[in-house]
Amino acid sequence: METICDKIKKEAYNLGIKTGITTASDLSEEKVKIKTCLKEGYIPEDPGWTEEKIDYFFSPTSFMPHGKSIIMAAICYYEEEDIPLSEPYGEIALYTRRNNYKFLRKKLQKLVKFINRYTPGNFKIFVNGPLAEKPLSVRAGIGFYGKNSIVYTEEYGSKIVLGGIITDIELPADKPSTQDKCSSCNLCMEKCPSGAIVKPYVIDRKKCFQYISGRKNEIIEENYKKPWGKRLYGCSTCQDVCPQNKNIRPVKELSPYGFIGSKIPLIPFLNLSEKEFKNIYKGNQISAAFVDFDALRRNALLAMDNFKSPIYL
Repeated sequence: METICDKIKKEAYNLGIKTGITTASDLSEEKVKIKTCLKEGYIPEDPGWTEEKIDYFFSPTSFMPHGKSIIMAAICYYEEEDIPLSEPYGEIALYTRRNNYKFLRKKLQKLVKFINRYTPGNFKIFVNGPLAEKPLSVRAGIGFYGKNSIVYTEEYGSKIVLGGIITDIELPADKPSTQDKCSSCNLCMEKCPSGAIVKPYVIDRKKCFQYISGRKNEIIEENYKKPWGKRLYGCSTCQDVCPQNKNIRPVKELSPYGFIGSKIPLIPFLNLSEKEFKNIYKGNQISAAFVDFDALRRNALLAMDNFKSPIYL
């Protein structure tokens, strides 16, 4: 007989979502790891990472006090795109070229409507925060950690965005993922342009180009200026070189929200006011509050300078 979990997973599959189920218990080990990274200086001090906010981030019942189970979800965003541009341009990391988070949220809303046909339980959706999606997805059996601290799945490699549904219904949990496909491979660590992967599964955010690209207070050191290349926002080098992403196929259904493409012409971009920028790129995460406009302008100027460099001509 088909169980409610069978129905949920079948409908999720039809919606293009990979799912796994876990409990709403605290992520105690992950909480300790983050606090250790803060103490060791791998995460810059930030008002957003107070002791209280860290506890909330790793405690699902803070988000839903009577939560019992979590349906974790992943969708693939991988697409092939090559837009030739002769003028100077800034590169946008693949996961940011569309608003895949909004796309996943819409799909999860459909999934909740489906589940409500079979049960009157309460549900809350979370995407791109406020809960720790990566460790929850590993605990739900969706995927496993690579040495670059990114979650990988069998079907889509690391080309995924994560979200979930917490509910006060008790559902049988899936087994956590215990895979370790990295083995002795250290390519992500070796090829990281700034050496930000200081040891397996530990990232020094002060060096990580992905992190730096959206924050004006983070300094791009002199020796990082050439390796920065043409980046305008984001970095995916550790994923691009990973053998586990080698055979990932582009998905047929792409997010229709917030498309900005892989390349943005730099000169028009540098002539925008912040208000114009927020209006033009509304709907994409590069215009979100957590991305600093001055940081993007800094990145654009650096990309422009590198565009003139002989190694990029």
